[in-house]
Amino acid sequence: MLLCRLQKRGLGAHVTGEPVDFYRDMLAARWLILELGRDWLNAKADRRTMSSAQVKEDVVHDFACFALTKGVRSARAAAVLVDGGFYEDALVATRTAYECYLHVAFILAQPSRVDDLVSARLGAYSGAYDIPLTKNGKRKWQTVIDPESGRTFSNGIPIPELAMGTNYPQDRGVHQQLYAFLSEHAHVHMVALGSYVTVDYERFVCEPSPSNPYSANLMLSYVAWLLVSELAASGEVDPFDPDEEAELDILRDALHEALEVEVDDPLSGLPEAMRLRLDRGWSASSEGA
Repeated sequence: MLLCRLQKRGLGAHVTGEPVDFYRDMLAARWLILELGRDWLNAKADRRTMSSAQVKEDVVHDFACFALTKGVRSARAAAVLVDGGFYEDALVATRTAYECYLHVAFILAQPSRVDDLVSARLGAYSGAYDIPLTKNGKRKWQTVIDPESGRTFSNGIPIPELAMGTNYPQDRGVHQQLYAFLSEHAHVHMVALGSYVTVDYERFVCEPSPSNPYSANLMLSYVAWLLVSELAASGEVDPFDPDEEAELDILRDALHEALEVEVDDPLSGLPEAMRLRLDRGWSASSEGA
């Protein structure tokens, strides 16, 4: 599945089997899922104005809907980039969508931490909260202090902590390898050099990539499924109708088949970890079991 990337790195990957009809099913289902996510969020998410009178439950709801909306939009942007042949750039947008999923899954699992993601962030940005100083007089941006109550909050939550704090232990098995792979393309990382040069390494190219689109399609489809599966399980939207249930299950089943690979690489455990996570998500038959 990661054949394109592994071949560029010269790591001797081998894959059993070839993409067949499930590849087409995966792409079609992914587009429908992203359309579905956009329509749900546009039509059903409450847009309340935050105030001091709101209970924490409302803030959790608003934050979760914000992160879901941002994630669906980023995933839709990544899909456009894939269709245009900009596979590596699609992986950058996919990383943003994946981070949104982690924020949603974390806050729904641990709503008591919402102040670290909302109040602390807004307080630090606006200057309403104090930033403590180190012994050397430098600001410690990791924490903020509410001057009225004296309470200390984490100024945001690190991405690895988000991945460790969802309701799905399988996220922990996926995160390190998946996030490292996506980050190679988000940053100027030399391991990704092969994606931006000709096959003979004679010149750099800015045109759409001639490489295999499979890795970009796979990662994007997996993250799209995570987002909409969590949306379905969250209770933030009305129940799915049978057609919507079927599309989500089609994408999960297509991903399962696409992940049946053998990879000789440090990422060799990623396909199986992703399959285990797919088994724990929402489905029409299990209703999130």
